[in-house]
Amino acid sequence: MLASEDDKEKYYAYLHVSESNDVACDCSFKFCWRCAAESHHPTKCKTVAEWMKKNNSEAENTNWILAYTKPCPKCSVVIKKNQGCNHMRCGALCKFKFCWVCLGPWKDHDGGYYECNKFKGKKDAERSRESARKCLERYTHYYGRWCSNERSRKMAADDLDHARRRCDGPIGCWGQGELATLDSVVEAWEQIVECRRVLKWSYAYGYYLSLETRNSGKMRLFEC
Repeated sequence: MLASEDDKEKYYAYLHVSESNDVACDCSFKFCWRCAAESHHPTKCKTVAEWMKKNNSEAENTNWILAYTKPCPKCSVVIKKNQGCNHMRCGALCKFKFCWVCLGPWKDHDGGYYECNKFKGKKDAERSRESARKCLERYTHYYGRWCSNERSRKMAADDLDHARRRCDGPIGCWGQGELATLDSVVEAWEQIVECRRVLKWSYAYGYYLSLETRNSGKMRLFEC
């Protein structure tokens, strides 16, 4: 149980007045009273649920496969092309040689190593692949920064715990000025932890902004 009935009543009265969903426990953990997830301002509860589901979904693996790999036309082994020309040779047992663009046999290819004259009829498939690639790159951009700020938040939280332990030591070991300095250090680390948390969730917020909003000044302000 996260809180006693008395605490729940007190928190509810506060939330009703302040319209805030954030609650801080004595252990310093902050959570959302509405959805019970960690505090996630400025992102809405529904967006948080969608974001976490997306992060845990196998769909992103499928998108990566669609965007960056193709099956061998002969044995269907999945192949990833890093760079170079369109002349491919399956690394599996079949050793089939084919064109990366049209997937046709290389012996029938007449566009050279960097062009494919047969590709005109397959532009729709490549457009879908390019769209999947762009969507994946956009998701990777936001997810990477979400993770980076979470790592930084955890490191700051460790430093905060260390500072608090020093403050909780024998009072006689510290002078009045030193205690005031330690209190300031603790407050500074608390602000850093909170800023990292807000920054982390701002990337989930930014990922789900509508296309119209993304093209507006609001998005440019967000990215500053």
